[in-house]
Order: sequence, then C-alpha cells, then structure tokens
Amino acid sequence: MKTDYDVIIVGGGPAGSTCAIYLSKYGYDVLLVDKTKFPRDKACGDGISGKSQSILKELGLFDGLAKIEHKKCDGAIFYSPDGIKIELNRSVGFTSKRAVYDNFLFESARKFATALEGFNITGLIFENNQVVGIKGMDADTKQEMTFKAKVVVGADGANSVVANKNGLNKFESKHRASALRIYYKNVKDLSTKFEVFFFDTMMPGYFWIFPLENNMANVGSGMLVSEMQKRKISLQDMTLKEIQNNPILAERFKDAELVEGSIKGWNLPFGSFHRKLYGNGFVLLGDAGSLIDPFTGEGIGNAMYSAKVAAQVIDEAIKANDYSERILKKYDKLLWKEIGKELKTSYMLQVIGTALLKFKWLRRFLFKKAAKKQSLINAVSAAFLYGDDAKKPSPWTLLKDLIF
Repeated sequence: MKTDYDVIIVGGGPAGSTCAIYLSKYGYDVLLVDKTKFPRDKACGDGISGKSQSILKELGLFDGLAKIEHKKCDGAIFYSPDGIKIELNRSVGFTSKRAVYDNFLFESARKFATALEGFNITGLIFENNQVVGIKGMDADTKQEMTFKAKVVVGADGANSVVANKNGLNKFESKHRASALRIYYKNVKDLSTKFEVFFFDTMMPGYFWIFPLENNMANVGSGMLVSEMQKRKISLQDMTLKEIQNNPILAERFKDAELVEGSIKGWNLPFGSFHRKLYGNGFVLLGDAGSLIDPFTGEGIGNAMYSAKVAAQVIDEAIKANDYSERILKKYDKLLWKEIGKELKTSYMLQVIGTALLKFKWLRRFLFKKAAKKQSLINAVSAAFLYGDDAKKPSPWTLLKDLIF
C-alpha cells in the first residue's frame, strides 16, 4: 500500500464511512481504516432517523437501504410504569442491525476510498505540534505500519484514540449514559412501532423494544452513569429482571429466544458536553466528538451530519493549504451552529424530565394527562423521534402543555 493520502479517517462506522464518501466526491484521496473487519456488530438501538435518511438521500444511497435487511417503523408507543399507553401513528423511520447498516455504508465508502480493515491504531504521528498521520499494526500480519495525510479524522467512537492522544478524553458522569442491547427472537405481540417503557426501577432512563426483520427485536435500556453510580446499579441485572418479572413484559418474553452473544453494553458520550472537535491537523466526528443526543440517546444522525460538515471544512483547508486549528475550528463552529440548539434543548428536556419523573405520583399524573392531550402526545413524540419533519419542542412548550 502507499503511505501518503490527502485524508486519513480512523473508524469505518457511519461517521467515518460517510465522511469518506463526501471527501471522495470532492476529489480527495482518502484512507479509511478500522480496527475490525466488516461486517461487524455494534451495540446500538439500531434506529435510522430522519436525519440519517437525509444524508443517505444526499449521497444517493437511500434506495440501497431497501436492499439490505431492515424494518420500516410506522409509529411509537410510550408506556408509563403502570401500563398507560401513549401511541403515535405515523412513519418515524427504520431499524437495521448495525452489523448490516454499517457494512452497507462501509462497502459504499470502499467504492470511493482505500479501505484498510483489521488495523489497530496505536498512536498518532506529530510534527511541529500538528497531527500528520497514524501508526498501528495489522491484525493478521502483525506488521507495524505508518500512514501520513494532510488531515486525520477521528471517527473511532467513544474511546477515540485520536481524541485521547490529543488530551480530549475527559468527561463528567452527568454527560454520559450507559446502555445495554440484547437481540431476541419471537417476542410476543411484536409491534411495527418503536416501544419505549418508563419503569420505576429505571428512572431516570428507559427500556425499549424496537422491531427488526424476521420477527426479531432489539431490546435494551439506558441510564445516566451518574445515577448508576449513585445507586450502584448493574444495568444488565436490572434489565433482565424487568424482562422476567415485570407484568408488562413477562408474558411477552415467556417464549422469546435470546440470541446467544447479543448482550452488549456501551457508553454514550452526550452532546450536553461541548467537546473541542478540532486541533492542528485533526477533527473529531460522531461519538468521538461527543455528539449523542442527551434526551433520546440517538447518535447515528448527528454522526453522519458531522461527517458532512467536516468534509466541507477539510475541503476548504486543503484548498488553502492550511491544516491548523485556526481553519479547522470552522468545522466546530458550523456544526454547533446547526445542531447546538437542538442538543441544548435535548439536555434541558433530559434535566427537566429527570426532575419531573423522579416521583412516582407525579409520573402517574403526567402520563394520565399526556394520554388525554393530543398536543402533548405530539410534543413528546417529536422530542423522542426527531426527524426532518418533526422538530423538538422547547422545554417550556412541554411544561405549558402539562400545566394547562
């Protein structure tokens, strides 16, 4: 392989693959590396939101989604702790296993960029306090290799090597969540809707059942790390107990089959923390840039959108022959101009929701009221199911609907 490229992208998930396609369309020579080999699993809720679909359409990839395993979802159902249902009947997106969806994007990127799988990044190459390349080892040959580029893109997830090597790895627990995902077959009464459950034991947080193809379901839960630490919670133990013992779930999972090896946990770095996304010679995308929605936990949409904005700014940097943080700072500025307000709103919704739902009596009161008020149903649904045609309501709109 040659060792010099215009851009090196570390991480072949949705952010990295999307960025590779955009940059290649600008005419640049791109190296896309990943430590694993595709297809590979990735713990996630597997939801493909409206924001993700917009990027797919822009890249001419949306029609390809129909050719991979996926499930179209036509609404959502929200359950209170005692079983009150709030139902939304409208098209809200797709689900597709990340092993399938990420492979679809990676194989699409491979048509435009040089792809290197099974390459474990061990460090970055610095010259004059600027990132100019990467170093690592091939998993098969154990050969150490180095590659250089004008810009290095960190799209390598919550434990990003690119972020860590640049000292951008600090987080407060209030800006992180932990999540658990399990695949099940034959869950009884599996809906064509996203199902979200608010259980007393999981507050603040929620349990979900998302439908997949072939009568499978993505089942999981998420909770703030700060709350888990305070209550000394094992998310896996709590989730499995709810499935076995909660009367809302027990009958539905009575004959369900757990897919072996599918129990996986992961960390979610929230966009409520504005991480610095740039430096001399590098930028950070997606989870590596802490861009996950702090209210819903959805990250694919912002990851793909960050790839689009980063590619635009990298194009400007290469044309100007300037790869300093002075010019790459524009990526951070442009991205937060587009999604910053949304992330701040989500964080406020998370904080207010956590406070309001802290008390059992108040949870029950709010759900009973919400179930009878269409404007509130629409507002809550929009908050959870953000897409092109469903904007998040302000926290004050939600409060007004609850009070009046």
